Amino acid sequence: MNAKRICWYMFFLGLFFKTQVHLIGYIGASELVVVFIAPFVFMKEHAAMKKDGVMPIMHLAHMTIIGCVLSSLINGSSFAQFVRGFAQVYTTWASLVVGYYLLSRNIMSYRWYILGYFLSGILSMYFMQGAAVTVGGADPISSKYGTEMIVNGAMFWQGRILPAINVPIQMFYLQCPYIYSVVAPIISGSLALYLSEGSGRSAFAVLGIASMLIALGGKTKRSLSRVQKWFWVVVVLGVVVAGGIKSAYSWAAGSGRLGDNAERKYRDQTQRGTDALSIIISGRTDFFIGLYACLQNPVVGYGPWPLDTEGYRAYFYTKYGTDDEIRNAVELYDKYAMKTIPAHSHLIGFWLEYGILALPFWLYIIWLMFRYFREDLDVYPALFGWLALTIPGTLMGIMFAPYANRVGIPILIIALILIHERKRQSKRLDWRISYHG
Repeated sequence: MNAKRICWYMFFLGLFFKTQVHLIGYIGASELVVVFIAPFVFMKEHAAMKKDGVMPIMHLAHMTIIGCVLSSLINGSSFAQFVRGFAQVYTTWASLVVGYYLLSRNIMSYRWYILGYFLSGILSMYFMQGAAVTVGGADPISSKYGTEMIVNGAMFWQGRILPAINVPIQMFYLQCPYIYSVVAPIISGSLALYLSEGSGRSAFAVLGIASMLIALGGKTKRSLSRVQKWFWVVVVLGVVVAGGIKSAYSWAAGSGRLGDNAERKYRDQTQRGTDALSIIISGRTDFFIGLYACLQNPVVGYGPWPLDTEGYRAYFYTKYGTDDEIRNAVELYDKYAMKTIPAHSHLIGFWLEYGILALPFWLYIIWLMFRYFREDLDVYPALFGWLALTIPGTLMGIMFAPYANRVGIPILIIALILIHERKRQSKRLDWRISYHG
């Protein structure tokens, strides 16, 4: 297929991702196209996918689908719950298939998906608004309220300013000045922290690590090979940078320099203690509640969108919560039972809803990211800006955010697999040349 046409397809795939329609749940317009064409593409590309090393992730995606069906049947999930869950896992599978079809023909076409995805956030303000359109980043509203209310939310601007600053690095990394590539993520992370009055601390940390990776990696095969060689040193340095960011946030938020709201949130977070683990538990309570629920039923799971009828939320708050959380757990026990079991994590969410069959999918993806930094950094220097900015945030999301990017993450996964395959083929060619003289 013509490489230029592939770029257009990738652009529209991103452009219409956030323009959503509401069926039983919200689904992007481009996702509707993907889920329809994916079975036909899969039948056509099956042999090529096997050759390029894509089938392991496809088999794991198949396991998540099977896990969704079995868990729904065993738990007696309602039809609406099942459809929502099945749509999530099937759309992920379909995006892997279509992502492979496009990237295997032109891996650099990813940049046009990035551009389309950025513009999609603007387009969806006025056309086919979906679940991601929020006031202050929290409460979903419908289009009847108009764009005036939406733009009052800090999270709205955070979600649009950050891409505007970093898109040039992701699309044209080798052409961007080195100093811009290093400084821009820090600027955008600082803006996230400022605009959200402390709620953007995860974005600040992730972008700070991305800046460090770009500063160390540079723009040449030699410099990227050096980072690859000293991988564990870079990991230790990343931990140090993360610790420094945590200390800087604690100082700034605790002293009120990020605003009254940020100071109040920090005081709430540190009721358990000021050590890193206590702050993580306070800021990611849903993750630990979901993990506790998974350990109570690790094999089958609870089915899609399970209600907290066993009182896991209240139990966790009663045992590990602050005084306010314990009081709320007692007063709002019945109300909690009408809510879904929280997870706020790709990894825990899949395990919670679809059982043990879904757990290896995200563990394998984490390993793919680790393998890229350990073995494949120097294969495509032009892609490093995109991957350095994307992988830390994706890893953070796998652990501590609900799963929503059902097209972008599969595209990232396929890119990592194809990059490794390119490295493997290059080594095989080098061996043949040296063997035959």
